[in-house]
Amino acid sequence: LPAADRVQQNWVLSMTNEAKVDYLEHRSELNGHLAEVSAIMAGINTQLISVNARIMEGNEGITEFNAKHIASNTELLAGSLNATGATPESNAERIESNAAR
Repeated sequence: LPAADRVQQNWVLSMTNEAKVDYLEHRSELNGHLAEVSAIMAGINTQLISVNARIMEGNEGITEFNAKHIASNTELLAGSLNATGATPESNAERIESNAAR
């Protein structure tokens, strides 16, 4: 901005400095806000890590269950798992076990 004298030059400089201070105050407030959000996100990330660990535990159980039943189904389809060895006693044991579960 053009300035005709020292008073106007001082005004231009003070306005420029005011704009700089406004920016610095705004940036400081924004940094404070971002620090608060970062702290909240850090807590959430900790919780998400815990949730992911629980999901992975569940997935491991699902994998073990599926592997066991895939093996049983493979034996059944191949004919190696059949009723030829069944006895009234073994059937009664299985029925009792199923009922208990």
